[in-house]
Amino acid sequence: MSDLHTADTRMPPGWKTYVNLALPFLIGFVVGWCVWAFWLRVIGTEPWDLHVNFYWWCLFAGGFIGALMSSHLWFLAPVGVYLGQVAYVEVIYRSSLPPGDPIVLPSLISVAIFGLLPAVVGSLVGIVVRQVRTLGNLYVRKKKPTNR
Repeated sequence: MSDLHTADTRMPPGWKTYVNLALPFLIGFVVGWCVWAFWLRVIGTEPWDLHVNFYWWCLFAGGFIGALMSSHLWFLAPVGVYLGQVAYVEVIYRSSLPPGDPIVLPSLISVAIFGLLPAVVGSLVGIVVRQVRTLGNLYVRKKKPTNR
């Protein structure tokens, strides 16, 4: 009888928990999608063809911001950046290419070569910043006002 009362009767996590778990991935996905959308609409070339440093910094920022949201699921931000880019290339960009246009590398490979490393580095830097900030908050002692 006592075993029934000691059973874990907590409620399942709510929708806010699932949103917090998915947030690094969603941020990365949106950044990956928007980088390609911006480049093709405004500049007119593939992101790694022109201003490659700006492209890398955008992907770095996507990984960094995603990792700041959740240090335990930091790897979801670069995965989101990668899949956001691949989704844009496959859904939007490939359909706009003229027929017979040669494709040098498939998007799964080319995005991984050119765009995954900056997002992973950004996520790792985001984890370090989050941990330093968290540890700094733990060790900072605030002086309490003394009543004299």
